[in-house]
Amino acid sequence: MSGRASRGARELAPRTEAEIQKAILAYLKLVPGVVAWKAGTGSFRATYKGRERFVRIGKVGVSDIIGWKSETVWTNEETPPPYVAYRLRRHWPRFLAIEVKNRRGVVTPEQRAFLDSVKAAGGIALIARSVADVQKELPTP
Repeated sequence: MSGRASRGARELAPRTEAEIQKAILAYLKLVPGVVAWKAGTGSFRATYKGRERFVRIGKVGVSDIIGWKSETVWTNEETPPPYVAYRLRRHWPRFLAIEVKNRRGVVTPEQRAFLDSVKAAGGIALIARSVADVQKELPTP
């Protein structure tokens, strides 16, 4: 295989989830009102005082990227008696959960349950296989 053909094959290879996460986090920095970070979850084996232990970090099913999106809402709900009318500006944070998968990745039942619970609570929950998936839900101005 020539050098040119092998380069083309590499470009067609699926991106890793870590690469997609990095690109999504870079994009989220451009979206006003969004604060997000990579959730530290996983597990490993460790030896402590001669005993091997299984250590779990985080909760099973938590999305790869979590954070919040502040939304500004204008309301008249708290207008005082008749002579003064004003609009009150409120900031409402909405929980944000993004499960990142490459094109071959499969969402586990635990991950699906977490995303469903975020949606049920009024948060923003999505599965992203690219930055474009996030841009649809959280566009920049």
